[in-house]
Formats: sequence, structure tokens, C-alpha cells
Amino acid sequence: MRAAVTVIAQRGIAGTTHRAVAAEAGFPPATTSYFFASIDDLIEEAMTLVVKEQVELLDRMTEAVADSGGSADELAELIAGAMTEIPDAVAITQYDGYLEAARTPAFRKMTEKAIKAYERLATEALTVAGAARPQEAARAFVALSDGFALQRIALAHDDSEHTARVRDAMRSLFIAYAMSEAERETWVKRLKRRRPLRRIA
Repeated sequence: MRAAVTVIAQRGIAGTTHRAVAAEAGFPPATTSYFFASIDDLIEEAMTLVVKEQVELLDRMTEAVADSGGSADELAELIAGAMTEIPDAVAITQYDGYLEAARTPAFRKMTEKAIKAYERLATEALTVAGAARPQEAARAFVALSDGFALQRIALAHDDSEHTARVRDAMRSLFIAYAMSEAERETWVKRLKRRRPLRRIA
């Protein structure tokens, strides 16, 4: 299954075959088909493994955050650093799974499980840091994290630089959710345009 994760990261789910996985694992070509009736079964098991390990990692992080009582800056640093440490092959497999979930219902439950684990972590961190609406904010934080993670695996990057960018973006988003309703309303009014936009032909 770990060989399958490597092949998925290299070729994508659509390009993953029994032969390629067996070769990556160092086994004869027919070996994987002996244990898995179809390549879909093997891919599903490999994806399940990735999600299980990610959920376990995120749940441990959630417990650590709950016990830390750190500031918003410290929590952002912790989470940004942890996201950077996820191996590229695992991240690529995870996000390829997101796309596959849009096409294949069997992948949706696994994808939802992973996203919910990220949201639990975000909710706990936001609660500890004092956000006014932690559950509402959690989805936005997870989407922000996913976006940065996709850029990280798609582009050349320096890990320390990437961590700093994620931390700064999380800090900025946190400020929006830490505001009182009166402060938010003030900013909503300030951001409204005074003149209508010109229509673009």
C-alpha cells in the first residue's frame, strides 16, 4: 500500500496500475493482483491508509493544542510547521484523492473524514486562541491550509519561507474572526465601494 502511495504521487490515481505498484514494491508483477481483486481496491486501501495516518496525526496535534494554551501566533507557527512536514508523496496522494472524490463516490467518505479532522484541529486552535466563532472559522482555515499545501507541492519552495507565509496568512485570517460584531460591521461598511464598477463589455 505504501508503494501504491508512491505510485499515485508519481502518476496520479488514473495512471496507477498493478504492474507499477508491484515494481515499486520490488515484487513480481502479479503479486498485487493476488492480494487485491482490482486496482481500484488497492488504490482505495492505499488512500484509506493515508487518511487514517493523517487523522491520527491531526488528532494528536489537536490534543497538543488543547493542552498548550498558546497565543494565536504560537498556534499558527505550530500548525504551519506541522503542515510543512507532511511528506510530498502523502500530500499529493491526499489532494489527488480530493479530485477523485468529485468523480467517484467511494472516495468521498475518506475525503470527508480527512477534512473533518483538519476542521477539528482548526476549531480547537481557534478556541484556545480566543476566536469569537471558532467552528465557523475552521472551514476557512482548512481551505486556506489546503490552498497553501497545493502551492507547496506544485511549485519550487523553501520550507521555512513557506511556513512563514502560512503563519502570516493564518494570523491575518484569525484577526477577522477575532473581531467583535461591531468591528466587523465597521469593516464591512469601509470595504463597500462608493461608486459602482464600470460594466466590462
